[in-house]
Amino acid sequence: MGTCHIEYSINKTYTVNAYDFDVVNERLVNFEIGLGSLEVTGDPTSTDVFVVDSHYSDSWGEPIITQEYSNQRLSIFFSQKDNHSFGFPQSPDYHVDLGATDIQSSFIFDVGAGSATVDVESLTIDTITAKVGLGSFEINLPRSIRGSIALDVGLGSAKISIPDTSGFKVKYSVGAGQLAIDGNDVATIGSDGVYTSNDYDGSTSTIDFTIDVGLGSVSVERMVNSENDFKGGELQ
Repeated sequence: MGTCHIEYSINKTYTVNAYDFDVVNERLVNFEIGLGSLEVTGDPTSTDVFVVDSHYSDSWGEPIITQEYSNQRLSIFFSQKDNHSFGFPQSPDYHVDLGATDIQSSFIFDVGAGSATVDVESLTIDTITAKVGLGSFEINLPRSIRGSIALDVGLGSAKISIPDTSGFKVKYSVGAGQLAIDGNDVATIGSDGVYTSNDYDGSTSTIDFTIDVGLGSVSVERMVNSENDFKGGELQ
């Protein structure tokens, strides 16, 4: 059987630079992905606030990107046109680089049936909100988050990776789905609770989660250093 190779008819790059504005102290990026794949990475070597390389076919049209600037806060909105087709072989692909990593950043992800892979270890994060329908969402986090992370998963899946030096607390609500932390199932069907890592109270870097799971699955895992022991946690 031959290999199917996807040909995209259009490649396009869109850039937002911090120098285009007087002062940018806060950055909010809102992603809406119905189908296709999204990859987001932080780039400590760049001063560009937002760079996206888009690969898509004529039938999809180019993504919609708008921006607002007010009170030293830059908001960027990324979405797809409404002419979605379930012809998956032509689903688009987007790669986003985020420079100016010292800017306080917040993110909103709305992932329908697509996939999003996010690495923001090098960024300064305030809050992250993610909603996943049928798709998948994976994210690597920095050591500490100023605010909190809210995740809502319907039928899809999500994987959250955090540094092993960070304490964390998960407030969760699970329907008929699954929540695993460090490889262990922590929630039964139809349960609500709080999981607190053993090092949360004494840690100088902490992350707080609110996680809702319908029929899908969520895993929270430490990016464990081979020199560190598994720290565990407690359910409440």
